[in-house]
Amino acid sequence: MNIDSYNKWLWQEYEKTQDIRLLEQYVVSETIPPISDFGNAVKIIRENYRYHTNSTLLIIGSYLTSEWIFGDNELLEILNQMYSYLPEKEKAIVCYLNACQLRFKDEGYLSNPLYQKNLLESLKCKEAFVNNRVFLAELYEKEQSKKMFNEALTNIVKVYSYHDIERMTVEHFVEPQTFINEHILGTHISIVNHEILLNRIGGL
Repeated sequence: MNIDSYNKWLWQEYEKTQDIRLLEQYVVSETIPPISDFGNAVKIIRENYRYHTNSTLLIIGSYLTSEWIFGDNELLEILNQMYSYLPEKEKAIVCYLNACQLRFKDEGYLSNPLYQKNLLESLKCKEAFVNNRVFLAELYEKEQSKKMFNEALTNIVKVYSYHDIERMTVEHFVEPQTFINEHILGTHISIVNHEILLNRIGGL
């Protein structure tokens, strides 16, 4: 089944069952090429989060809103209100998302002390996290930057080869954790993105 067919099936099944797992997968399926309808993914979350309070959907929606949607990020505001009740890993993600909101919406984010503060706060989590370290590396001078990039490398859990990607099923791609691992944490990346990271380190 291709992504378009699976996307339609997920929505039909969700409408019948109201199963939040199907809603999560449907939202993620909206972000996958050739659909890539980020605006609709956020719209679906906004229309449903009051009925399904779910940090996973809020995390994905907050990220998409920061990068792709003009206007306020009320999904991130909700996560900030939930912050003290979240597990350690999700607290780190929320801190990172606050940094992303500045990165994508504030032209002067590099000189905004809240940007670095949120990234540093996200480092407190002992779980693997790559992208926060990549962003921090951009703020530092050569030696400290290289150290942060190398920390990022050691936090990578999986580098997918071309063969790995070819063998992946649609079901794998629509998993919310797959989206979070790749786009937010950066712990599971393609060989192309891994090479880009290595080149950035080599260029220091």
